[in-house]
Amino acid sequence: MTQTDLMSWRMEADPVLRSTIVSIIVLDRLPDHERLTAAMNHAIDVVPIFRCKAVARQFPWSPPRWVDDADFDLSWHLRRSSVPPPGGWKGVLDFARMSGMAAFDKDRPLWELTVLDGLGGGATALVVKVHHSLTDGVGGMQLTREITDDTRTGGSSQDGHEFRPPVVRSTPGDSRAAMTEAVARSAAHAVRHPAATMHDVVRIFGSTARMTRPATRTMSPVMTARSTRRGFGVIEFPVAALTTAAAGTQCSVNDAFLSALLLGMAGYHRGHG
Repeated sequence: MTQTDLMSWRMEADPVLRSTIVSIIVLDRLPDHERLTAAMNHAIDVVPIFRCKAVARQFPWSPPRWVDDADFDLSWHLRRSSVPPPGGWKGVLDFARMSGMAAFDKDRPLWELTVLDGLGGGATALVVKVHHSLTDGVGGMQLTREITDDTRTGGSSQDGHEFRPPVVRSTPGDSRAAMTEAVARSAAHAVRHPAATMHDVVRIFGSTARMTRPATRTMSPVMTARSTRRGFGVIEFPVAALTTAAAGTQCSVNDAFLSALLLGMAGYHRGHG
């Protein structure tokens, strides 16, 4: 787990800051269960971290490591349910809201995918819930590409994409060897440059403490009523326009999206004086 992922992991010392990604994919009909299961198995082979669980290390400052879950059970993560009457889009958002407020079982891989029928007109929603320490938006899109097809008959996604072999994760022995080598290099540098080394140690410890401690208060004077309750809504915008804006400023679509959120937050604060 990277230091950035560790920040998402440790933020949950305050349940208000629970770091959960919830996304909804709308389909025009109920997917075939066997095909969906096969697609998910394929996706996990391509993105094997979705078969891993986080295991804490002995040293408190070290981030947890991802290890294969020997008891991995796809049926725990791939679920099916129905939108309660009267159904519709509000029922999907309510389900997603409740899912987003619920904590993960951290003894299992940190994701769930629920197939929701009863949306109306035969449509179905896939509600995907992922912990932010497991992946970010980019990783989520990679997984989505692996479970979706370009055609209704299927086969384009699994057959058309180049297969990427599973990432080889380091073993405890590899980690110890790497740590021993790093300690040896650091010790040699400390002998040659003791003053600089002490300055670096103090700076790194200060930076690490700032990055890993939970954020328990907001600097905003108007966003102080946060709680464990969540409310989900939808803002629609044309993706093509966002892509054009990103290209015009030579940034990624994700950068443009985050910029729009920041501008919206700025407008919100100006509206509150």
